[in-house]
Amino acid sequence: MSQEQLKEQFLQYAENNLHNDKILEAITELLDNIGGELYSDGYTKEANRLWTCEDIIKEILKEQGAI
Repeated sequence: MSQEQLKEQFLQYAENNLHNDKILEAITELLDNIGGELYSDGYTKEANRLWTCEDIIKEILKEQGAI
């Protein structure tokens, strides 16, 4: 299965089987993982931007009482 097919399957699964708060929680984990990889590779600015997005989503979830 190609990367594109896996991405499409993931998106379809998330849209059809998860509530919005669970989708956002999954996105924060992905942002954290990708940010960590970028940081390890020396892309500090890009990693920080992803971690900022992660923090914003976490704040939204806290406001909604989801976490």
